Amino acid sequence: MDTNGGQRVTAATESTLITLSSNRKDEKRILLKVQSGSEEAEHLHYWMGRNTPFSKLMLNYIQRLCVPLNSVRFLFDGSALNPYSVPSELQLEDGDSIDVIRRDEYISGSESTLIFLHDVPTISLPHAKYERVIRLEVLGLENDSDFVYLIGINTPLRHLMLDYCDRTAQVFEFMRFRLSFRFSDIDPNKTADDLNMSNGATI
Repeated sequence: MDTNGGQRVTAATESTLITLSSNRKDEKRILLKVQSGSEEAEHLHYWMGRNTPFSKLMLNYIQRLCVPLNSVRFLFDGSALNPYSVPSELQLEDGDSIDVIRRDEYISGSESTLIFLHDVPTISLPHAKYERVIRLEVLGLENDSDFVYLIGINTPLRHLMLDYCDRTAQVFEFMRFRLSFRFSDIDPNKTADDLNMSNGATI
C-alpha cells in the first residue's frame, strides 16, 4: 500500500478492478476489496464514489458471480452491510475489505414447513416446544406473494422475513416490513410479543 497525496492507495490488477458509475463527476472515490474466500482469485476490487450506495456494489457482485440474490451476505468488520449506506458514513478508507459469505454461514435456523390449515396453505416456522404460536398474514405487492405464517410469539420476526424473501426471490436487505396499522419498519430482532401483535395481524 502506497501513499499518494496523503491518501492511501491500494494496487489492483486491471482484470479485477471494477469501476462503478457515480451520479456526480466530481465525487471523491474509494478503492474497496470484496473477498469471498481465501484465494486471491476470488477477490474483486471496486472503485466507487464515497457517497455511492453499497447496493450498486452488491448488485454488480451477484451479477458477475451469478449467485442467487439471497444466498450471500455482505459484511464489514463482522456486521451486515446496509445496502442504503455509503462508504463515507462508515468512514471506510482505501484498501478496506468487505467480506461476502453464504447466508447459511451467517444465520443459523431450521427449515420452514408448508402445511395446509383449514385448506389454506400455511408456512410453519420453527419454534420452542412450549411456545405459543400465532397466525400472521404477510401481504406482498403482487397477488401471488401473500403468505400465511405460524410463528412463535417469542421468535424473532427475522425468521419470517428471511423465509418470505427466499420464497419471493427478494433481497432481504432491500425489503421493508411494516405492520398494517403502523408506518415504521419492523425491527427484525423484535418478536410478535414485543410488538403486541395478535392472532391474524397483517404485515
